[in-house]
Amino acid sequence: GCQKEHCKIAWHNPSKAHLVSSLAIIDVAEQKVFLVDATPDIRKQIWMIQTDPNLSNRQGVNPIDGIFLTHAHMGHYTGLMHLGFESMATKEVPVYCTQKMANFLKSNAPWSQLVHLKNIRLNPVNYDQKMQITANITITAFPVPHRHEFTDTVGYLIEGQQRKLLYIPDIDHWREWPRSLPELLKQVDFALLDGTFYSPEELPHRDLSKIKHPLITETMQLLKDFVRQNSTKIYFIHLNHTNLIFDADGEKRQEVERRGFYIARENLEFWL
Repeated sequence: GCQKEHCKIAWHNPSKAHLVSSLAIIDVAEQKVFLVDATPDIRKQIWMIQTDPNLSNRQGVNPIDGIFLTHAHMGHYTGLMHLGFESMATKEVPVYCTQKMANFLKSNAPWSQLVHLKNIRLNPVNYDQKMQITANITITAFPVPHRHEFTDTVGYLIEGQQRKLLYIPDIDHWREWPRSLPELLKQVDFALLDGTFYSPEELPHRDLSKIKHPLITETMQLLKDFVRQNSTKIYFIHLNHTNLIFDADGEKRQEVERRGFYIARENLEFWL
């Protein structure tokens, strides 16, 4: 495992470890809950859902009402294995994803077994088509460029009765996206954006241009005028374990906060 100082602390004290980025969408009135991405930490994340006081009256055979997948990279869909015959043995949990993602899951084991045994039910989504998932919440998938080795990649716009949230955990680079990030941010109240790396120095023995994520420094530069002129709160998520902003007292983290950006953490809530 990693021998960086903050990782060694987590190895010795698991309570200090961070979970892989995911998002729970909860409709308190209907007692329904959906996950965005099925991460390797899905067991812990479902436990967090099951112990959430906002869902104390929840009923149903499955622990969640559906999963929205962004793409087929290991941190975003491999948690599906825990829904299978050898683990939770769920009953037709709706999995919303692009047609390419659905084809990938149907055609490759062990994911194909989940479909065959009806642990999950695949529901292909269309780009830019708003879906009403409860009486109070809609969600819209939109394409983003990101290393399409196996499938395409999407982000999500989540709308409640009063506020909107943008979720983009992975993208190659903002300049490769035909949409304007600042213009899109003007339409939402909260944005959770790809913050995988702060600086190239984090992985000196790898070529970050092949891993493809915008650096936090680049995103801050792109949005420097936006954050001064608008009220949208922008959070960095999907932080690699090497990310320099993990140092709570470090210069890099203080720089991010000084420039008007936020850093996401576990159990952060956004009321929409």
